[in-house]
Amino acid sequence: MKAHKFNFIFIVIVFSSLQLAAQSDFRKGSIITNNGDTVSGLIDYKPDYILHTICLFKFTESDSIHNYKASDIKGFSFEKEHRIFNSYSIRVDENSELEFLEGIIEGKLNIYKFTATNLKDYFYIKRLGESKVSQLPFKRYYEKITYEYGISTYSKIVTHTTINHIDTLKKYMCDAQSIYPEIEKIVEPTEESLIKLLKLYHEKICFKGRCIFHEKPKVPIQFFITPTFGYKFNQDNMYGGISSSIGILSSNERFFLKTGLLVAKNRMESQTPQRYLYDIRLQLEYRLPRKTIQPIIAYGLNYNPIEGELMPLLTTNVNIWLSKHIALTIAPELYFTPFIYIPVVPIGFESYNLFAGLQIKL
Repeated sequence: MKAHKFNFIFIVIVFSSLQLAAQSDFRKGSIITNNGDTVSGLIDYKPDYILHTICLFKFTESDSIHNYKASDIKGFSFEKEHRIFNSYSIRVDENSELEFLEGIIEGKLNIYKFTATNLKDYFYIKRLGESKVSQLPFKRYYEKITYEYGISTYSKIVTHTTINHIDTLKKYMCDAQSIYPEIEKIVEPTEESLIKLLKLYHEKICFKGRCIFHEKPKVPIQFFITPTFGYKFNQDNMYGGISSSIGILSSNERFFLKTGLLVAKNRMESQTPQRYLYDIRLQLEYRLPRKTIQPIIAYGLNYNPIEGELMPLLTTNVNIWLSKHIALTIAPELYFTPFIYIPVVPIGFESYNLFAGLQIKL
């Protein structure tokens, strides 16, 4: 295939994939207006770094979409997912800005999270009744150390972390000093470690009843396994095998790491003496909102251990869900000629396959 023709086709495929990835996923939820009124409707379930900046809301499926920033409403929440976002002023790039912070755990003491566009999490704390949040300060920095050993000079990179977050947590939990040793164990504030600490804190200060009124539910890691069979047109050969997809981002439930193994009996023994042919693949997968018919896009590398060859591989699954945990999946696949120095970059079209199977959600 001529280079300019291939480039055009590949650009069309990528652009179409991006258009699919931008699809909306409206779920039941509600907003709180600046007047304090709660309005029920549907909210677009975007990745966390987008939910922290904007709320896309509509009253009904047929209604037009309203774009709300943190200055327009006090907050919003998702009904089924039990996730709450409140509007607070925080420091972003040396400026104070109103953003939506997600309530990780709320009670006598509250912890909030903000996910930046680089997917880095920042945590904030405040007492019940206070209007402002304080950031849990934390930085990781690196130092290059040079040292001599004998007649040679060596260097190494040493990682350092600040401890300011420990002082801040102690300040806010001064009424439960018995948990200071637990605070000192938190080398880096994470969602998991802060939830554990806040639960312990509330146990110490709440002598009667329960004083945590909201806790973000723990979302289990999504895992899919798919027994498949398929046909390689360039080999005129049938393959069988298995693939699996596992969620990799807590801030975005759409991205998965996909791997798999395909095996076929060698029908070209005159050219290749091996009895069986193998394909091993590793791809980054994006799943669109789950409906009866769910498109899935995956891109990465396929490795043929017999030929020692890496090739770019684009998979465009379509899942047809038969039940809550089982879907019929049909997967056209495109193989590309790799750029010799960067195999993941395609420079031409190679071949195509068609695979099908039953995908099982574990």
